[in-house]
Amino acid sequence: MFDTLTERLTQSLRNVTGSGQLTEDNIKVSTQNRNLHISLNKPEGGYRLQMFNIIGENVFANLLNDGENNLDVSSLPSGVYVVRVADAHTSFSKKIILQ
Repeated sequence: MFDTLTERLTQSLRNVTGSGQLTEDNIKVSTQNRNLHISLNKPEGGYRLQMFNIIGENVFANLLNDGENNLDVSSLPSGVYVVRVADAHTSFSKKIILQ
């Protein structure tokens, strides 16, 4: 029982201290051939992707899985976008350029 209580306290502390945040250490975002490639190394799941154009309009949204995600964004015009990946507790944003 002590191990279970210790595990619960440890998980609660992680949630409070933010060690479960999305960071450059556990998420990689890149583009290639008009595809958006997102690699997530966080097994919790429940990730939501949003892409915003330069004037802040949400132009693309999708749900993501842990691991490799390849998304076809060829319908979007060339330009600068902000990719935002979020779960229920934290988010990560990165600027990308589609050519």
